[in-house]
Amino acid sequence: MNRSVLCRCLLAAAVLVAVCPARAAGEPRVAEADAVVVNLTRNDLNRMVGDSFAAAGVRRLQGNKARMSRGVRDVTYRAEISDPVLSLAADGRIALNVDVLDADVRVGEIERRIIGRKTRCMGTGLRVDPDEPLHVRLDLRLAVEGGALRVVAEDVELSEPRKRLKLTKPVECRNKVLPKWMMWWIGKPLLKRRLARLDEVLLERAAEDADELSGADGLLRERWNVVSPDDGSTHDLQLYPQGLHTDDGSLQLRFAVADGSDTPASGGGAPPIAASETTSYVAISEGFFDHVMRSAIHSISMQPRSIEGSAAKMFKSRTLQTLIPGLRDRESSAGYSYSLRFTERPAVRFEPGPENDTDAVIALDLSGLEVTMWDVAGEEPIGVLDIVEADVAFVPFLNVVGGVSFRLARNQWRIVSRGIEFDDELLGSTLQEIVFGEIFETQYDPLSPDLGVGDSVLQPSAFRVTRDYLVVELSEPEPASPSDEVLHANR
Repeated sequence: MNRSVLCRCLLAAAVLVAVCPARAAGEPRVAEADAVVVNLTRNDLNRMVGDSFAAAGVRRLQGNKARMSRGVRDVTYRAEISDPVLSLAADGRIALNVDVLDADVRVGEIERRIIGRKTRCMGTGLRVDPDEPLHVRLDLRLAVEGGALRVVAEDVELSEPRKRLKLTKPVECRNKVLPKWMMWWIGKPLLKRRLARLDEVLLERAAEDADELSGADGLLRERWNVVSPDDGSTHDLQLYPQGLHTDDGSLQLRFAVADGSDTPASGGGAPPIAASETTSYVAISEGFFDHVMRSAIHSISMQPRSIEGSAAKMFKSRTLQTLIPGLRDRESSAGYSYSLRFTERPAVRFEPGPENDTDAVIALDLSGLEVTMWDVAGEEPIGVLDIVEADVAFVPFLNVVGGVSFRLARNQWRIVSRGIEFDDELLGSTLQEIVFGEIFETQYDPLSPDLGVGDSVLQPSAFRVTRDYLVVELSEPEPASPSDEVLHANR
């Protein structure tokens, strides 16, 4: 998924819950297991790998190297590779199959000491005949260890390398002791024996590349810094691989979300959502958002804080006197402060849509927010605003111009005030208008939560709710029509 979109979602969640009660000092810190589940079908995986090969220019290779090893110089090569094909098996095993359709490798010079003489032979090499392609199979294993996804190269198999890799005798040999034909007669079997061990050489190289790809922290591990609005301090929030499941038709990855020092989640147990051989998807749990909420507010102080930014300007301009009539008799420039707390923890819940099973409703319950206004000295409260009910729900849908937008399903607010006079009804209506505006904005500025690897992209195609997960089904983007291009140009 695009990182900027994900960060935007996390930021929105943090803003919504940045006033929750702090976690108690002695409360245990545990990871949220199975917070996110990603399922990729074999067909989508093959398309992604194929597009990556094409983008990297791997299908047609050519180049040269001045020095390959001691005594081997001026090597040029050219090769044509087939589209890669992935096959999946149990226990994280993946086989990458390619065919070398045509190849030609030329060695400008090979220098060896033979019977006391430095003999140089030019123009030798090897080739692959298009009528007899060389099949290469690379066996890999995906493993989740200690919260990290690693790629392990287990085996490389070449089909009949001694037969399909055809050696080319040298054009010329200099300072030779024996005739060229005899040197080739002696040296050719040695070269063929070395070709028979080519799979071992390739496996060693593949293992090095796999280690480099995995890196020190493994693959698919994301970290964010959550900033405290009180003192600017930060702490880590991370999403990391917890477990995986492979079969003949799909690869399913399970992710946990945790604070930096949380105990890693175990990868055991049955997957919360069944793998699918026909549909790729990303499933996000209610627990993911709950954990983000807890992490975002772990260091929030409930002490009075000064009113700053846009809110301070509103106070000085007496704009808020309409919403808070009790301020009319007070100095507009007075340095009021406020404190916030939730008497109930806010929650994100996923509900099946009202029309059919393919709809999904995202519900936010922000009830229980208590806003207390304090006098200039911050010693005495002058009023309390209780948001008794805050039920907001919206439905994601696919926008005709691309991306994901939302339509409002519920927007209920009920406010009760104490102390200084508030216009409870007008405040509730104002909050409704703010929420409506934020949701409506997505209809002309939709989100783009694509899942991409290289140049390959999977886009949302449907939404549904399974258990306590929002399941976003993914599919290959359809080619843009002329009308779509006009719509995008006019945005």
